[in-house]
Amino acid sequence: WFDPGISCVVPQGWLRSWPQPLPSIVKVSKSPPEGMSTSWDICVVSESESSPQSLDEWRGIARNLIVTMGPEGSNLYLERRAKPIRIPSFADKIEGAGTDTTGAGDVFAAAMLIRYATTKHAETAAIYASLFAALSTRAPSWRAVEIPAPELISGAIRKA
Repeated sequence: WFDPGISCVVPQGWLRSWPQPLPSIVKVSKSPPEGMSTSWDICVVSESESSPQSLDEWRGIARNLIVTMGPEGSNLYLERRAKPIRIPSFADKIEGAGTDTTGAGDVFAAAMLIRYATTKHAETAAIYASLFAALSTRAPSWRAVEIPAPELISGAIRKA
């Protein structure tokens, strides 16, 4: 059901480096890796992986750049534009959201890609992803991602 022509990158691991021997301090680059493809449909980075100085570079990586900001929502740079569209967070609209935020960015990226593959509309996909990222923080581990009741989803979207 995926369109093989749609691509999404979450370069989190490519941005980290550390000296040997381990354990050592992990350094996080704020710029795209040198030589990274610039033909992605979607790129998802967190605010800790970007900076105001590197936004031009990040916008050049993908048609649609998302900079996630945890419970503050995210910024969608649609079609490589400089001015972002603010995507709301649903963290304050979902009971228990914020209990365990581990993996919320991964859930965001997966939900964004799934919805974008269906709608081809980046803003709609980002709102959907924001909702499911918040849902994924309701409980530790796999219990947070159990399929929520449809009324929970529609209620949270109405409140946004």
